[in-house]
Amino acid sequence: RAHCSPNLGQRSTMHHHHRRGQRKAKSSAVDISIDAQEAEAGRGESLSLPLMDALAPLSSGRDRTRRRLRFAGGCVVAGLLVAYAVVPAAVWAFGMPDPANFQYHMWGCGTLGFSDGCVLSVHTGVRAELLLTVPKPRRAGWCDAAESERDLAQLCAPSNSDEAAALRRPLLARDASANTLELRRQCAEWAYACTRERRPPNVTVWYHHFHKAGGTTFVRTAEANGARLYPWNSNGNPLEGKGGGRIPFWTYDGAKQADFANGARQASGCNLVATEFGFPSPASNLLAPMPYLYITVLREPVARVVSNFFWRYRLYFNGGHAAGEGTAKQRARLKPGQKPDFGGFVDDHIDLYVRTLSGGGSTEPDSPTGALAEADLETAKRTLGQFSIVLITEWMEASAPILQRHLDWTITDFGAFHEKENKMLKDYTLLNEWDPEWKARLASLNKLDLLLYQHAQEVAKAQLRSYGIDMSALGPRDHTRERAGASGGESEGKGRARASIRQRRTTPRPR
Repeated sequence: RAHCSPNLGQRSTMHHHHRRGQRKAKSSAVDISIDAQEAEAGRGESLSLPLMDALAPLSSGRDRTRRRLRFAGGCVVAGLLVAYAVVPAAVWAFGMPDPANFQYHMWGCGTLGFSDGCVLSVHTGVRAELLLTVPKPRRAGWCDAAESERDLAQLCAPSNSDEAAALRRPLLARDASANTLELRRQCAEWAYACTRERRPPNVTVWYHHFHKAGGTTFVRTAEANGARLYPWNSNGNPLEGKGGGRIPFWTYDGAKQADFANGARQASGCNLVATEFGFPSPASNLLAPMPYLYITVLREPVARVVSNFFWRYRLYFNGGHAAGEGTAKQRARLKPGQKPDFGGFVDDHIDLYVRTLSGGGSTEPDSPTGALAEADLETAKRTLGQFSIVLITEWMEASAPILQRHLDWTITDFGAFHEKENKMLKDYTLLNEWDPEWKARLASLNKLDLLLYQHAQEVAKAQLRSYGIDMSALGPRDHTRERAGASGGESEGKGRARASIRQRRTTPRPR
């Protein structure tokens, strides 16, 4: 029995090799080579070891040379890839960068582990593009205050399953008490800023973007701080597929609004959505905070209307419309030889802030230009009370500490992400033709918006004071006090310059 046991062991080993041979085609060849090496070991060991010791330094030197050559070759290939693939693709997608305005910004990226985050952006003077975003784990300073942290953790993440389910349950603003709205707003902020997550899993930022109030800059800054947009989007506005229309999620009922946010987070990690072209109507259909955290930016109303007008008809003012440039949509805004109608544009933008945040107004909610009442102003103020952060365009740089300390955004260099700078000459002749005292008239037409803007300034100041931020640098800034001149003298000069530009662009070039 003892004599047979080695044979049984050998048979077992052979059977094991046979099974391995079935799984791997070259196993038998490997076994043969191993046997051959073992057979030769006794004869050549005494000769091969000294020879191998002598050749070892040469072999290791060759290995180092090979590694260096492979590394150099990889660098060459990477350089060629960037030169012949990445750069042409970027130029094709974003246009040729302006050398005079080209700049890049880098935040973090100090260690290979990117533990503190890593963000790289390139700015061509027209638009900013984020090339790399690795957000750092979020943990705002106020989260470490013992009392507030303990109390909020118990309130916003209760151990009782029924209480936790009640907090997650969708709730419309109209169905919630003031205390409940305040609690949900605080819990949304706590879940976003205090859960030590790079991208908080339970909160979606709802950013309402008022056109020409710094919204594009804000969206890019949010991306640099870890925000992930909907897979198909236009400046943060979710789209129904590539090139599709906007998803009107603000028209959904409360449960569907929450499902949209939760589904987008689970499917793609989306944790920021923007609304630039719609808002719940009436405003009471707005979902209470959780799962959304609301943020908005307001600009001085008269300045916003004027800036929006020049931006909408920029193709006309820079001479491109007469030259047949621009997209079909841009060209369709004016007939050949037609001038922009400033009065008609103003009629469509009276009291935009109050009309939006009140859900369309109480007198004619379905009319985009219907009359508004004082009650709508109060509704807009209550709606603004659900927003965790209210920023003022004119105070963006001074307000950066709010984002840093409240949301733990480490990158608040708004200048690095500023886009759409309106560089064309602004022809105020059209405004003076509408009314020589156009600033006073615009202020009168937008009196409710001016009142809401003043209220928003007080809200923003209270936020700044709560963090002990110096407000001495703040003050009213009237963007309409540009070099337009109420008398129109300089405007006429700009008008002549604009006409000269249009004439040069429409005059056939000699071949």
